[in-house]
Amino acid sequence: MAQAKTESPPVAKDAISILTEDHKKVKAMFADFAKLMKSGDKEEEEGAVVEKIC
Repeated sequence: MAQAKTESPPVAKDAISILTEDHKKVKAMFADFAKLMKSGDKEEEEGAVVEKIC
């Protein structure tokens, strides 16, 4: 009788890796917001970035 292959579950990321990735994403969002604030006339885009951040 042939044995069935057992696949191992995907390796979970550790907490530090997840937090580091999240930090990079949030930092980029704040940079986008700062650029929009400097332009001054894109309130709708600013609102969209704020919604994404929050």
